Amino acid sequence: MKTEAVLGKWLRWGAIALLVMGILFRFGNLGKKVYWIDETYTSLRISGYGEQELVAQTYTGEVITVADLQTFQRPNPDHTWIDTVQSLRESPQHPPLYFLLARLWTQIWGASPATVRSLSALLSLFTFPALYWLGRELFEGSTTRWLAIACVAVSPFHVLYAQEARQYSLWTALTIASGAALLWAMRLTQTAAPAQRRWLAWSTYTLLLATSFYTFLLTGLVAISHGVFMGIRAWRNKGRSLLLSYLAATTAAILLFTPWLGVMINHAQRVSGTAAWANERFSFDWLILRWLLYPINQVLDLNLGDRYLTSPAILLMVAMVVLIVYAVIVITREAPPLTAQFILITTAVPALMLILPDLLLGGQRSGTARYMIPVYFGLHLAIVYALSIRLETATRTRARWQLITLGVLVAGIVSCGISSQATLWWTKSPDKHQHNHRIVAALQQSDRPLLISDDSTEISTCFACRMLTLSYDLPPETRLQLVRSPQVPILPDDQPDVFVVSPSRRLVRRLEAQGYTSRLVFEADRVWLWQLTPE
Repeated sequence: MKTEAVLGKWLRWGAIALLVMGILFRFGNLGKKVYWIDETYTSLRISGYGEQELVAQTYTGEVITVADLQTFQRPNPDHTWIDTVQSLRESPQHPPLYFLLARLWTQIWGASPATVRSLSALLSLFTFPALYWLGRELFEGSTTRWLAIACVAVSPFHVLYAQEARQYSLWTALTIASGAALLWAMRLTQTAAPAQRRWLAWSTYTLLLATSFYTFLLTGLVAISHGVFMGIRAWRNKGRSLLLSYLAATTAAILLFTPWLGVMINHAQRVSGTAAWANERFSFDWLILRWLLYPINQVLDLNLGDRYLTSPAILLMVAMVVLIVYAVIVITREAPPLTAQFILITTAVPALMLILPDLLLGGQRSGTARYMIPVYFGLHLAIVYALSIRLETATRTRARWQLITLGVLVAGIVSCGISSQATLWWTKSPDKHQHNHRIVAALQQSDRPLLISDDSTEISTCFACRMLTLSYDLPPETRLQLVRSPQVPILPDDQPDVFVVSPSRRLVRRLEAQGYTSRLVFEADRVWLWQLTPE
């Protein structure tokens, strides 16, 4: 007990120090990273514009400025909150809560990338009280709770998504909080607490689950895992009243979500169309590598991707895989039944529900990190529990486990430090954005650049938002001519320096017919940049 008390004291102060460091990481350099396609969609939605409206007003062949294109990234009085909700109907698989909060945030503080991302960073801080609450319900000692806060504070994975202008940091906090509320309600029901307290607990769970549904649709996976967990607990303890209370709370949460569920049903074809990319087949090797990489990124993230396999860092990767496997074994064999069942079930059920369709039908659901956040968080909890148990109970090997724990924390700090200085990381779809700097460098060599692009989907189906993300880096004097195929722009008479980015080859030929000669500036990864000069 004395060892645990001393360890708990040191961990508490260490966790607070790392929490401060984690907050600094979350709010640092928010405007430095590429504002990638998904984030431009966020700004488009909160500004009350639809993608069709963006295309209709900009892909006309008329010469526009970068500022004209950026108009669609900022709220204005002509587009109201109702327009924001209407815009979300184009992609109703993204519920409205985060986007409405972001609209309010940008109306108060502005709409720059750093400002929009700062909301996600702020919302991510709710993870820590939620995590402490979950720790109180799930773990007996304070060591595990404080170590969990320390590890998540400097987790490169959680820091990256806290800096994303999307709903994932809020979803993470709500996933943790809803799990804590479920355990609280279950405990009060099993101990026959006063009816008023039980009602408060189950109502809290209902509201948190409904709020999570309004944040991200894959809350359904979390709810199903809660159902499996509660079913097993009720069956083993013959807790009929417990199961009925859970079913009533979950049904109430689903009923609260019914208004947006109706929107999704009415626009089912759009949901299917906009989410079709997740059904794209990838090789089994591709999936396996991501099943290994993304859990490791909870602790260690060097942004190496496939290069891990040919880098000395593969030794670190293997060490992290061994630690994760060991942690799962410790949870299974040594954790109290409640702790083991909750962590294992809430990790395994969402994982299987994403992995099995990929294996049977093809797709990349389980290879998409943001979809697997509950799974990775569960593995993170397993690591934390295994480390804390060994720190408390090991005698001859305690120094070794102290060194391993320190290594996990240092790995997180170093990873966060490296990623904080980068402009592009794996979370921001580098294949679509890695050559932006080459386009910008070419345009900066010109005094009067004119950039032409069409609706080619060679690099991305969201061609309009591809131009939006590029616009954040373009020189402000750049003019744009955007066209829909087979339209060909009429070039202005002032003879600007003409560049064409990622066009259809047909467009280049037709521009050559206007008296220009084309020169391929560069070609890489389905990105082309041509320069046209008068003959």
